[in-house]
Amino acid sequence: LIKRDERTKLRELLRQQLLKISGYAELQSETIGGEIRYILQKRNPLPLDVTRDRLQTLVEDYMELFEFWNVNQEGFRKICKKIDKKCQDRCSKWFLPMVETCEFRCKDWDLSLLLLGQVHGLVVAPELLEGSLRDEVILIPAQDVMKAKVILGTVCLGLPD
Repeated sequence: LIKRDERTKLRELLRQQLLKISGYAELQSETIGGEIRYILQKRNPLPLDVTRDRLQTLVEDYMELFEFWNVNQEGFRKICKKIDKKCQDRCSKWFLPMVETCEFRCKDWDLSLLLLGQVHGLVVAPELLEGSLRDEVILIPAQDVMKAKVILGTVCLGLPD
């Protein structure tokens, strides 16, 4: 078994890693969101082919960020499970709620998808988005609809065990 002072160090190490990962994810999220907001403010910032390429990159960045978070969340769960088993410490009871409630995990993913959909609409079908309708329509490429649903479902319901 691990000694009490070593458990305290281990807990602090987990907490620090969570802060690092959450901070990185939040920074990436703000960077992607800032670019999306910039495109929406400029409306026609680049030639169409460059904008389509940039849109694809934004979608990929967004998906990679979400995957990064899921992989790390699963890693924390496995570490806690191992600690629980080896140390009889109940690490999962106090640490996993911290993972679930950290700032990045509580992010409004719906808003990000809304803004990304608006950028997609500006790039792919600008003639559909005239006047006030521009703020109402969310367009997601057909091949990415299931990804968007999985993201929303995972954020709202959590990952399956």
